Order: sequence, then structure tokens, then C-alpha cells
Amino acid sequence: MTNDEILQTDWFVLEDLFQYGPMALEPSIAFMSRHYEPWRFVSTPTSIHLYKQGRIRMCYPKKAWEDMQQKNLEIFLDHPEYLDTLHEYSDNTLAPPLTDHAEQLLQTDISAVSDEWLSDWYQTYRPLEVELQAIRAIAWTMEMGERAALTEYLLEYLEKQCKKMMIDENPGVLFSLLLTPTKGTAASDAERNILLLAKQTKDKGRKFVAHDPEIESHVQKYKYLTYGIEGPGTSAEEVLSHIHALQNENMNEMLAQDADRFSRIQHDQEVLLKKLQCDDKHEEIFRVAKDISFQKAYSKEVQYLGWYACDQFLKEVARRLHLSWNQARYFLPDEIVLAVTSGVYDEHVLNERYRSSMLAIGKDNSRFIIGQEAEDLLSRVHLSEKEKHIDENVKEFSGQTAVLGKATGTVKIVNVIEDIQKMNVGDILVSEMTIPEIVPAMKKAAAIVTNQGGIVCHAAIISRELGKPCIIGTKIATHVLKDGDMVEVDADNGKIHIIEKKNHV
Repeated sequence: MTNDEILQTDWFVLEDLFQYGPMALEPSIAFMSRHYEPWRFVSTPTSIHLYKQGRIRMCYPKKAWEDMQQKNLEIFLDHPEYLDTLHEYSDNTLAPPLTDHAEQLLQTDISAVSDEWLSDWYQTYRPLEVELQAIRAIAWTMEMGERAALTEYLLEYLEKQCKKMMIDENPGVLFSLLLTPTKGTAASDAERNILLLAKQTKDKGRKFVAHDPEIESHVQKYKYLTYGIEGPGTSAEEVLSHIHALQNENMNEMLAQDADRFSRIQHDQEVLLKKLQCDDKHEEIFRVAKDISFQKAYSKEVQYLGWYACDQFLKEVARRLHLSWNQARYFLPDEIVLAVTSGVYDEHVLNERYRSSMLAIGKDNSRFIIGQEAEDLLSRVHLSEKEKHIDENVKEFSGQTAVLGKATGTVKIVNVIEDIQKMNVGDILVSEMTIPEIVPAMKKAAAIVTNQGGIVCHAAIISRELGKPCIIGTKIATHVLKDGDMVEVDADNGKIHIIEKKNHV
């Protein structure tokens, strides 16, 4: 993609993220823009990614994105089996070797291995991780942008069926039920283990400390689940805090509910589908859509394990090249292989990429633009960011129910790791879009509210795992709410009621 092509394109910001370096981003985005056709879906358009001191804005051509989204939605609705087959391939062919490969590195003293060993490890890891993410991202292409297209379609279908069958229930609530996974993941295993540890504390008076074997074992086994792209991951202190927060709960009841949770959900889904009298085509669509929800959790967990291992690889590379870990994250994948094996790299280039740069990903290649050339392009590029005409004095606003329930509490805006310290047990977590790194805060929340959302969003998946009331896709939550505001989250009806505004200076 030439500079002229960049300047002739009208771009829009698809996502605005923090700490998503090119070592994590470029391989999968490049694959998605070049290789979806053999999987019978449409590849994503060319893209530019604007880096500035840890922040990244992922930008796509608006019309091209909308066309791709609609085509992929139509392909999925006509042939849900295409995605079903890819999910099986991901589960059976990609996830097991990726897991084994990540654990191989984590169990190895990599400070003692050769440069060639490190290079070989990374070159085996990368294609596995890229394909795993690209398969899960097919659903992402149908959900991100101005529309959550698949979510919209399924909600409209449920609304029609409710009217047809005279079912007087909120389609959003039914949607949430039908798409709730009925299989466990490592996250659900981790939550059950926390319950068992909390039960020991309550029933036997066991007072755990950070260095107890049970706590260290839990952290070692599940740390990667909240690691995300750059960590730090679950700590012993967070585990102890979670155990402490459960002491007033009925542990036996919670464990009993957890034991038959999936069978109860499966039963409720089967009863609902009979009431709705969906045709065979839509039953199949809902079945695969439910698996999309599961994949968002399961394959993402495998990916987090891979990222956790890859970060240990990056730290070792940084040590050998006398770079910081953050500098190493701004290599492109092929560059780091060369750097590891030959020591060839330019530290100034890495610094400029972090400071302010543009990563252009085209159909044939990817390239970084830095320095004065980047500054010139950034000043002239056509970039549309949605104007927000928001009444900040609203008393109530709404979104899409992800998990049923009601909760009242104090608002805490949590977007990045540094915000976690604000959260107290029982607060209402409000976020632009939740990320794995803030899961410790989500566990403390009485309810979760986000601006963005769809069936594949992180908040929907994690809130289902945690059993927290959750409303997603409000678009305005972080703009009308501030830390300290008192709200009621009525996820049964998809509404947030503002009870009292804190006086903000």
C-alpha cells in the first residue's frame, strides 16, 4: 500500500486500544487481510494502525469494511457449517500443539538455549497462533464497526418469532440465554478452584497466605488467563482477595449451582427453542452462534497462554540484544527472527515506532512508516472518528443484555490495568471495552457495563463465566458516567438508571 493510496482512502477508527504491540497485532491482521478466501469467507480490507506511545488506533476503509461485514454475514447465514468446520479445525488441529508449544517454552530455562532454538520456537509458534486467532476473528468481522451485524440479525429474528408465537419476553434476554455456552473453559475451572479454597477458609478456618502451596499452584496454573497481551496476569494477592470476598457467601450452594450449571442452561435452551419453533436453519445458526461464544472464551484462553509464552521469548530476546522488553515488542515478526539469529536491528527504528508511527497492512505486504514521513501522513490522512452528540444529563440509558440480573452500586471507570486499584467489591464496573488484564476488577464488580459489545465481546463472555449482571453496547456509558456516580444496572431489561451523580470538579 503506497502513501498515495493511504491518502486517497477514507479511514475510520474500528478500535482504540492500549498496549497492543505489532508483534502481537501484525501477524493475525495481515493473515486476515490475505487468506480468508480459502476458508470461504471474505478477507478484511487493507488497514492502517496508528501507534503513539502505547496507544493504537486500528483503522479501516469504512465502505470496504461494511461490504466485507455484510458478505461474511450472508455467507455465515447461508452456510453456518463453514464456521462450524473451522471451529473443529481450531479445537483439534491448532489448539493442542499451540498449548504444548507454549508449555514447552515455559518449562525450559530459555536463558540457556541457543539463538537458533529461540528462533525455531517462534517460527513454529507464530503460524499456529495466527490461524487460531484468524478463525475466531471471522465472527469479529461480523460484529465490529458501526453495526454488530450478526447480533442485530439474531435479535430481529427472535423478535419476529416472539410475536409469531405470542411469547411475551424480552428478545434480548432470550438471545443471551441461547448464546450462553454449555461447556466449561479454564476460566470456569479457575473459578471453581477459588470456591473450593474459599470453602476451606470458611469451613476449616484455614488462613491462606501468598506462599502457601495451594495459592502458588493456582497462580502458576491460571496466571495466563488474565495475562492478555502484556500481563501482568493473576497474582497471589488477587487470589487471596477473591477468597476473602467470598467469605460471606454460601459456598455449598455456590458449588452445587456450579456443578449443574451447564446442564441447567442446556435444558433451558432446549425448552426455549421448542417454544420459539425455530426452523432447522435457524436452530443450526443459533447452535453455531453459541459455539462462537464458546470459542471467544476457549480459543482466546489458548491464545493468552501463547502470548504469555511469547512474552517470555520477547524478554529473553530483549536481554540478549540489550533492549527493553517494550522495544522488543515493536519488531515485526520477520525482523525479530533476523535479530535473534544475526543480531541485526535498529534500536532507533524501534523507538520511533513506539513514539509515533503508522503500520500499513496491505494485500501483499506490511510496512512501518516512521519519523517525518509518518508525521506528514498522519497530518494529511482522512480519518473519521464518530462524533458523539451525547446528553450527559440523561437519567437512564440502555444497551444489550449479556447476563441477566440487577445490581446497585458506585460507578468505577476501568479501561486499563492502572484503573483496577479503584475497584472495591460491589462497585459497578463501567468500561469502553473490557480486556483480559482487568478481569481482577470484573471479579469484584456487582455488575458490568460497556460502550462496545456484541456476541463475541470480552465482557459478555467473562460476565457469563462470573455470573455477573452485564449490559453491553450502550455506546455512551463512559461518557455519561463518572467515578463515584450511583447507578442501578437492570440487566433484566437492558437499562441503566442513574440514581445520583457525584459532584465532579
